[in-house]
Amino acid sequence: KFLCREEFADTNEMDRKYARTEFGVELPPSEPTGLAIEIAQFILPYMNKPIRSHRRCAIACCHALLRHCIGEPRLLLSVVTGLQGRCGTDEIVNLRAEALIAFRGLTCHPYKDIVAHMSPVLGAQLSNFSDSCLPVAEAAMNSCYHILSTVPDKSQVAPNVINIILKTKALFESPQVSLRRGAYRIFGYVVDMTNEGHMDLITMSEQIHLHHATVMMHMEDDVEEVRKVAMETFLQIGKFVTSEITDKKGREEFKAMYAKPHLQPTNKLNLEDFFNEFCQLWVKYSPGRVNDLMVSIVQFFARDRDCLRMPAVTASGYFLKHLGPEDMTRANVDQVCNALISHLNPARERNPLIRARASKSLGQMCSM
Repeated sequence: KFLCREEFADTNEMDRKYARTEFGVELPPSEPTGLAIEIAQFILPYMNKPIRSHRRCAIACCHALLRHCIGEPRLLLSVVTGLQGRCGTDEIVNLRAEALIAFRGLTCHPYKDIVAHMSPVLGAQLSNFSDSCLPVAEAAMNSCYHILSTVPDKSQVAPNVINIILKTKALFESPQVSLRRGAYRIFGYVVDMTNEGHMDLITMSEQIHLHHATVMMHMEDDVEEVRKVAMETFLQIGKFVTSEITDKKGREEFKAMYAKPHLQPTNKLNLEDFFNEFCQLWVKYSPGRVNDLMVSIVQFFARDRDCLRMPAVTASGYFLKHLGPEDMTRANVDQVCNALISHLNPARERNPLIRARASKSLGQMCSM
């Protein structure tokens, strides 16, 4: 980072200590010196060398060049292209992770300089989301989220949004906590961008409603950090859902529900109160989507984790409670009831609390 700056390129170590005092540990990026260009020209061929240590050194140098050198489009293109070449499955996992992390340096550049690189870089990151090596997948997701949340203009994100959602949804129920958390964080940010008007509403409406139930069930995830991020994502979905409600009173009631203390990410969700109110409002103000949501929730009856089956059984009961006679034709009540009945059987449902909850949910039909 010192060699990349004209004022420090030829100074000794004492001057560099002074620079650290003046600017802090991380110097702001600047236009590259001639020496920085020469370093890039020398090191880039080492990206493809067969010796591992050569490639590691090249990746580290390119990371520094990307972070500290701005204003030189040809240098930027060469460095980004070199790093992309190290993100494929032909590279060993630890070097691939380092290359993916290096892409965070893109956000140091003016947006007009990186706009052409956005789609290729996002593609390289997304292709590593589901990698079997955890450090690679984590590096890809963290780097992707950093770019999504940092670039000021989201226009280059929009063409990739469906691919982003497809890659993240595959990890919504990953056994790896960090990947579940990362998936909900990225999906939540995409929904946030939609609420801000950066994404196509028709496209995103379909995707948001498709994954609404999954996010809702994970608000009871047995890992605190996942539960918190899932609830944050659910609140972003709530903003979108509320904006779709045409009835003014309905929008106010939804807003009031989402603002309640037990629905804030730092608090413990009151499962009974939440589903009672949510299902009542959903049946009342979004009748055309009742069946889709109920069917999606029933799919969680078959999950292995108790923390997902319990909210699914609970939500189904409250939907049965609030369905009116006119709603029966558009709600697959038979499927829901059969699923609840099957969870009364100890051979099918091992958790007695969930069996009791299924029994209570079936009892909700008395109010229909």
